[in-house]
Amino acid sequence: MTHRVHTAEEANQIVPEDTVDLMLWLIDVYDIKDGCQPAVHKVLMRVYHNEQERVPGILPRWTKSMLVWVTLLHCQSVSDVVLNTGWARSVNLLPSVNEKWTAEEMLILLDALAMRWQHMKPCQELYTFLQVVWQRCRHFTLHHFTVGGSAFESVRDTEWFALKPVSVMAMMSRYYWFNQTLAQLKWFPLCVAPPLKHYFNRFIDKQKRHLKISKFRDKLTKLAWRHELCYGDLEIATHDQLGDILSPYSCLYKRRPICLMQRYQHVLMYGTYDELCVRFKNVLWILLVHVYFVNNLQIDFMKFFVCWESDQHKHRAALQSASVPIILERFKSFSVLHNGVVYGNGDISEIFPLWVHFAEQPYGCPTEVLSDLLFNNAAVETLNILQ
Repeated sequence: MTHRVHTAEEANQIVPEDTVDLMLWLIDVYDIKDGCQPAVHKVLMRVYHNEQERVPGILPRWTKSMLVWVTLLHCQSVSDVVLNTGWARSVNLLPSVNEKWTAEEMLILLDALAMRWQHMKPCQELYTFLQVVWQRCRHFTLHHFTVGGSAFESVRDTEWFALKPVSVMAMMSRYYWFNQTLAQLKWFPLCVAPPLKHYFNRFIDKQKRHLKISKFRDKLTKLAWRHELCYGDLEIATHDQLGDILSPYSCLYKRRPICLMQRYQHVLMYGTYDELCVRFKNVLWILLVHVYFVNNLQIDFMKFFVCWESDQHKHRAALQSASVPIILERFKSFSVLHNGVVYGNGDISEIFPLWVHFAEQPYGCPTEVLSDLLFNNAAVETLNILQ
């Protein structure tokens, strides 16, 4: 049964379930406006992936989630946020000092921020900067302009211009992923990891032989393409594909210089171990660990014990009740989730030994030999025999 919304308090209490309820809820909230921004934000974060279908009829290039985004911008309260220009300049994210960025500068800024996002350190300056960014997105999305540009298209046959749907998608997709990844950092409390002396490099040295196998190189390439995508690139690249989902490889070709993609392709298919580690070390290490588990312990390591940052929104309930340690990707670093607490923050070379330290026959998988190989200096002969 559909419930209509009359006040901001009701908007925060009533959660639309299906698409019809959502559209009616948006109509009511759009009229109320004041005080509804938190409610619309929660709805967007919840339905973003489910409502990416196109809107038929007069809005052929719009998705239902984009309608939620426009409602969110409409309900956004305009405040005088003081931008820390010194911080923005220090991270090379300052298109112009006066904060009156053009639409083209705004989109370039979002691209640059997405490319550096997973290496950013969450701080108050970043949150303030994002507030300024979303207010500029509101300005360009909700108004028509008499001067066009590459980010605008003509409104029928008049002299007015409006933001292109693909530009709206670019702003919305960045908003979702930036807020989603920041929220995921707050899901679990942090704890200091115990100091461990390990021999991960020795373990990996015995796995390097897989680099000679073309099937392993193919898996490595597919995994690397997925993690080379910046947040929001997939939605932007597939916007004009009439609902078809492109592969990460195709999206990268649309979003990156071809010469760069050819360089990465050559390194992934023919590069040495050291060359691969320059850019793809964590992807390489985790795949080598995965192959070890498949060959020696007959279990899919990445399926059962790894949760990538882009997938965590799907598995929050499972992560909260996980009975085994899980490796989490967080801002291009990795941590171990164990008993509802996150330990460590770094590369797989440091986090995988920590995972082994916490693991006690997860899903019946014997890890005693692996633990001996990683932590016992006298286990070289055992390693040679097993390999």
